[in-house]
Amino acid sequence: MSKIAILDTKVEKNRLKNRKFRYYSVLNGRDSGVESALCSHGTVCAMILDYLTKDYELINIQIMEEPPSNQGKPMGYIEDLRIGLELCLDLKPDLICMSAVTSVLSDSKELYSLVKKIAEKSTVIAALDNKGYVTVPSSYPFVIGVLADRENILGPGEVMYREDGWLCSNVFANCQFDWLKE
Repeated sequence: MSKIAILDTKVEKNRLKNRKFRYYSVLNGRDSGVESALCSHGTVCAMILDYLTKDYELINIQIMEEPPSNQGKPMGYIEDLRIGLELCLDLKPDLICMSAVTSVLSDSKELYSLVKKIAEKSTVIAALDNKGYVTVPSSYPFVIGVLADRENILGPGEVMYREDGWLCSNVFANCQFDWLKE
């Protein structure tokens, strides 16, 4: 059984088929609940993973708060991302998935050595920024940077590798599942 860590907002575990679940928060007393009737960003990511994966343990490391409905995407702090990644060193997941990235390239001084150390033991997958900015840790050579298939070249659940990937990313994924539109 694989151990998969998601560094994101809090995951609503009752929306998952998988029941092997652990939750950690690095928010130090800040509100960690979901304040919306909609799924949190972390929950949506976990639901996609749950749909495509079997026999795994999910480790939800909350590093960001979910914003109130219709108030933008989750935002966080580089310190919380660093603490969440340090927790991964202790938990030793096989796979680390994160949408939490930064386009502030000077944040690399906080992340590079840590992510490199983690990548020696775990596979690290990080989404690139949806606006097309260079981001870290997504652009590190030892991280699998993933871009959304915005052109719908792929079908839902399909992944494509391109040698000439954009912004240091060679992997494209389509997660436009009909059930997510609900």
